[in-house]
Amino acid sequence: MSSAPSAGTPEARGPLPGANGPGPEAEAAGRTPEAASPPSGPSSPSWLDAASDALEPGSSGLPGRGRLKPLFLKLCFGAVGVLFAAFAGVWASNQLAESTVRDNQHAEDQVDQEERPFIGTVEKDRTTPENWKIVLDRTLTKKEAAKLRSFSPYSATGMTGAARFLTSLGGRVLRFPPLLDRYPPGYTYKNGGDAAAFNLNLFSKRKAQLSITDMRPVGISCRKPTAKAVAVFPPQGGAAYEGIFYDLTAPDSPPIVTDPDSRQGRPYFDRRKIDLGGGESPGGLHVESVTKGRTCDWRIRAEYSDADSGSGHLTLGNGRRPFRTEAAPTRPEQLFYVDAGRPRDDSWVACHENPAELACRQWVEERSRPAPDPESPAR
Repeated sequence: MSSAPSAGTPEARGPLPGANGPGPEAEAAGRTPEAASPPSGPSSPSWLDAASDALEPGSSGLPGRGRLKPLFLKLCFGAVGVLFAAFAGVWASNQLAESTVRDNQHAEDQVDQEERPFIGTVEKDRTTPENWKIVLDRTLTKKEAAKLRSFSPYSATGMTGAARFLTSLGGRVLRFPPLLDRYPPGYTYKNGGDAAAFNLNLFSKRKAQLSITDMRPVGISCRKPTAKAVAVFPPQGGAAYEGIFYDLTAPDSPPIVTDPDSRQGRPYFDRRKIDLGGGESPGGLHVESVTKGRTCDWRIRAEYSDADSGSGHLTLGNGRRPFRTEAAPTRPEQLFYVDAGRPRDDSWVACHENPAELACRQWVEERSRPAPDPESPAR
């Protein structure tokens, strides 16, 4: 049995509040609070979620593959769209370029067709032929006639000197027609004709090629010769030159070949043509024409064909003027003729003074054989 505590002896008790340290309240009050962490809430969406929601709303909450599928499909469709747009752009650009090229080509073709098909420039053959006729519109004085007869045909420079002297007085040189081995039917120039010669150069600026297929004399207008004095140095033979030849005494005559080969005497354009344009070299022709008993003005009608416009024609002349082929008169007021059968120191015959001389009679006879009517209308 336990005994009661004795008086005066303090009863053992637990420690007093605050005796050994702060109490629970004090601890709670004096405790330093730890750093507060932010309140938990919904986390920020990842770029994959954002992309998924942008492409397919509501897909960000799906599992990984579920989110990737719409994203992948959308990207595929987008890539196809970009490629298609790029292809369409390239196609449209090519179509536009081709259309522009076609339009430009059409415009160039129109400009090309508006160009004159070709032009012809004339270079007069100013060389004095070996044999010639020289005509003047006035008679020679006695002094001039005496000087002319002093030039000897047997001297190397005699006839050249005579021609130079006569042209200094205003004389014009006429040619003898070429002597051919083969003449076409119906041509009359081989008897007593007078010829002219020039070089005809043909040019075309067109890009498209064209071909000249025929060249005929047109607009022939003739009149009586005007010369009053004639000096003649006839050939003792003859030769043909390469080129083409027009007989103005034959209506609508084609040009004939004068080349000294198997084609001589045939129509020039029977088996040939002249190509111009499209980078072709310019064409050049040596042209001779003959008349008889009359001086004729004339032009050339050139027929041509090309791939664009089909066929057409162009009229050529000596610039804005016609070509001219002059004739010597049959009975001029003065006729000086070199006769090779006479003595060397007296070769010149004055036919107006001695018309019975053989050379003078031959001149008149040849030129009196049927000649066209000088007053015939132009054709």
